[in-house]
Amino acid sequence: MIAPSPMVTPGMTGAVEGDLIALATEVVDAFTDPATRAVPIGLVAAALHSDRAAEAKRAYYDARHEAAAAIAARGVERGELPPGVDARELVRQTCAPIFYRVFVSGEPVDRATAERAARAALAAARAGVF
Repeated sequence: MIAPSPMVTPGMTGAVEGDLIALATEVVDAFTDPATRAVPIGLVAAALHSDRAAEAKRAYYDARHEAAAAIAARGVERGELPPGVDARELVRQTCAPIFYRVFVSGEPVDRATAERAARAALAAARAGVF
């Protein structure tokens, strides 16, 4: 099993928007840093061909989603998000546009991509979409 890498400390920036941007930026960095990009890309690729790798991928991302979900809990506590927001879905929607670009469209990802993804997910959460 692959242990989750260190990630954004929930509440680190003091605002849910900043925390989500930091999370999305961390994902972008993982896919663009030559020293780290082979690990997440290899994990996803291997999971397409191996049940064991697929289970490792599920466990890895489950742990990351659980840790990052604290960002939403802090946002609710501070009144920045509505009570009952689906924290895991907020994390998924923050990261999904980055994964789409990396694995589907092949478009580049950068800090602007991270900021746009985080802000779109935040707007959807505030609107009660999830």
